Amino acid sequence: MKIRFIPPVVYVLMFLAFGCTDVQPITEAEVIRAINGFFSAWDVERFDRSRVSALVTDDCHIYEMEKDFTLEQFFQYVDSQPAPISTDWELSNYTVSTDENSAHVHYRNRGTFVMKDDQGNENSVTIEWLESAYFVREEGELKLKFLQSDDITSE
Repeated sequence: MKIRFIPPVVYVLMFLAFGCTDVQPITEAEVIRAINGFFSAWDVERFDRSRVSALVTDDCHIYEMEKDFTLEQFFQYVDSQPAPISTDWELSNYTVSTDENSAHVHYRNRGTFVMKDDQGNENSVTIEWLESAYFVREEGELKLKFLQSDDITSE
């Protein structure tokens, strides 16, 4: 029985062919699901800080009302505002760009907030924003790294 010498280049080619995992690009559907999941986590009926925190990177920033917030600073800002009794977001007109490890989406967001005044009467305000979000893949999950929001109308 004869043992043949296998050139090192064959080992390299075999490693490249069989040893590498195939990283799939992030899909548009994944990005839309991620941004909708983020807003769902903010719904007053289901709100949970740890749930929101799990959906963002450790260095996430939210640019809202011409201010740059870390997630903790944004929580503090929200805590300082009158609490709505109902929230509803309608996201639409998505434009998504992706690669294997990151994604950008810009979209229209129409949010309605219902509040109670001092007499117990319900009042609602609807705001429309143009928003842009940047996601990165961390441990196989899309996480929000940056969100930028500009008001365009308010009713």
